[in-house]
Amino acid sequence: MAKVRLEKKTDHTCSEAFSTLRLMLENDETLRKLDSRYRCEFNEKNLTGNVKGNGFDAQVGVQSLSEGAIIKIDVDLSFLLNPFKEKIRQTLQSKLDEKFHS
Repeated sequence: MAKVRLEKKTDHTCSEAFSTLRLMLENDETLRKLDSRYRCEFNEKNLTGNVKGNGFDAQVGVQSLSEGAIIKIDVDLSFLLNPFKEKIRQTLQSKLDEKFHS
């Protein structure tokens, strides 16, 4: 499996960052169009979540920094999605940059 790893620092609090990340992943039409089996599960207490689809499995989380938070996304892609690895990384990075432009 190919892996895509993204990290984004933000000056948002952990709870604000997690809430924004969750809304982005649950409601973004571009992401939903990529896979008809796209689904999200989140653990508010641990500020983590899983996003799954037909050809991928992603773990997301938010961790505290001395000032702000860091958002981490790790995506495991199926062999069939390996040729699209860079496009997937760019799409996710663009979404993170749009939501966390601080």
